[in-house]
Amino acid sequence: MAESPAKALRRILDSPGVHWALPVSVLSMRSLWKELDSTTVLLAGFSILAARLGLPDVGLISFGEMDQGRRIIQAVSIPIIADGDNGYGNAMSVKRTIRDAILAGFVGIFLEDQVSPKACGHTHGRKVVPRVEAMMRIKATIDARKESGLDIVIIARTDFRQAVSFDESLWRSQAFADIGADILLHPSH
Repeated sequence: MAESPAKALRRILDSPGVHWALPVSVLSMRSLWKELDSTTVLLAGFSILAARLGLPDVGLISFGEMDQGRRIIQAVSIPIIADGDNGYGNAMSVKRTIRDAILAGFVGIFLEDQVSPKACGHTHGRKVVPRVEAMMRIKATIDARKESGLDIVIIARTDFRQAVSFDESLWRSQAFADIGADILLHPSH
């Protein structure tokens, strides 16, 4: 039996060294990530908005725009990670986002604890939801993965470090790991 795409991503992440995850928005960038020897590709909301609308990542995107990743997934053989932003709503919306990402063929997905509308992860002034809501989003993500019977790597990101405090960011990350997130992200800016 062939290795699942999510297992391939886990194998890549478990191997030593630095692994490039080049953010892309269009299939024409395929030659660039091949040239850079990228082992994974991140279909980032910022990249999609910049390419489609010429706008920054400020909560204007939905998972519908991220669906263009399906065409990229069909054209390449390396794992593609989706930017799930803040899940595009409440826990039910998060579950739908995860199911859609799995059905589209993404092998991983980022999910963050920002309010809606969100701010680009590269900007200052990001605001986050309360602990309980952040944990409910990650729980909904894990539940959607289990319910689908398929695998996807869950990357939980907290912006609490920038928004309020490093200690709370660590607390949230531990809670996300306890719930079942596979990878934790703490942006430093």
